[in-house]
Amino acid sequence: TKALHFLQQPDLVLFTGDYGNENVQLVKSISDLQFPKAAILGNHDCWRTHQFSEKKVDRVRLQLESLGEQHAGYQCLDFPTIKLSVVGGRPFSCGGDRLFRPKLLSQRLVRDVLTDRYLGSSTFC
Repeated sequence: TKALHFLQQPDLVLFTGDYGNENVQLVKSISDLQFPKAAILGNHDCWRTHQFSEKKVDRVRLQLESLGEQHAGYQCLDFPTIKLSVVGGRPFSCGGDRLFRPKLLSQRLVRDVLTDRYLGSSTFC
């Protein structure tokens, strides 16, 4: 993220996951950058977490909380000043036709959608 500070105000920067095996500090530094951005977490951002817990704060939750509305997973982020929308999909995915840890992902997504924590006030495109 240090190199990004040399950019003059970019219109938008997209961050596409695999920040380093649940590296909360790096995700937090991305979130703190002061320009328009969208991010999606990859399979390595959920590498060590095998189940989510309401009692224990895991690194996946810390990453999602750091990114907040900047995380594009399963939502649409609008950037009207540049007339662009970013549509996320399959966060924590390793690509291809198979989901990485589908039970873990569905557990998190269903819980957060039902409690409105994951989607917040964003709308779907």
